[in-house]
Amino acid sequence: MVYIFGVIKKSLVTTSFLLKIMLPMMLLSRILELAGVAGWLSELLSPPLAAMGLPGEAGIIWAITLLTNLYGGIGVLVTLLPTNELTIGQLSILSSVMLFAHALPVEQAVVRAAGASAIFTGLLRVFAAMTYGICANYLFNFFGIMQEPVSVSWMPEASVDDSWLHWIKGTIKIMILMFIIITAINFAIDFLERVGIIKWLSRQLEPFMRITGQNPLLAPMTTIGLLLGLSYGGGLIMQKVSEVKFSRRDLFMSLSFLSLLHSLIEDTLIMFLLGADIWVILFGRMLFAILLLALLSKIADYFFFKEA
Repeated sequence: MVYIFGVIKKSLVTTSFLLKIMLPMMLLSRILELAGVAGWLSELLSPPLAAMGLPGEAGIIWAITLLTNLYGGIGVLVTLLPTNELTIGQLSILSSVMLFAHALPVEQAVVRAAGASAIFTGLLRVFAAMTYGICANYLFNFFGIMQEPVSVSWMPEASVDDSWLHWIKGTIKIMILMFIIITAINFAIDFLERVGIIKWLSRQLEPFMRITGQNPLLAPMTTIGLLLGLSYGGGLIMQKVSEVKFSRRDLFMSLSFLSLLHSLIEDTLIMFLLGADIWVILFGRMLFAILLLALLSKIADYFFFKEA
């Protein structure tokens, strides 16, 4: 019982720390959305989205996604998609853009608390989204692929509840779910450490971590974030930092990696079920992110972390 209460206490500390960061940002995102910032952001995003071959409606979808989260953008997407013909290529590009960059106020606040620049990592996500989208559009047009229309006949009508009560209920559910998941993760990590799987996993990930310029000691936390989400991975990195002193470079590279690639299971599956191509939204996105991080690692070492 002492062990169980110890893990629960550890989870409560991590969850409460995350919520102190996330709740103000969630509230700010909600206010910005209601204040019409999403509409202004939509106009700002229209030129790069046009270069990706996306229609004007994509601007408001990505704007909502950037301010709120992936689900907010999907809510707008499913209401617009039935009335606007999209090809598989266009939906795959839009999905990749949303997967690269979403919920910036909340998620980059977690990154900042964990030890990296929120502004830089946020801009890195937007840059990666735009660059990947433009390159994918060029390749699709050049090879004449992904031009088939998306079939959305199965998609149910979306019910959009924009009330404060709905937002508060959703926020409470997120808080409870976050505590449950973090507790489960802490139990799982403790078990895996006891049986030696964490050490084995870290060794397997070392070559991959070296390619992207990361400290192998952060591999377990990075893997959790990669699979489940930036908030969980960032929270565990904060937890680890209290136990081990990492350099600014180690935290910068791991958190840059998590900013670009996280929640690969849930988020990718959702966009795949909407009709996006798995090779574009998962494998292509991962390859692009790894190459970008490898380049970023070299640039960071040369200009910013010569002493590391």
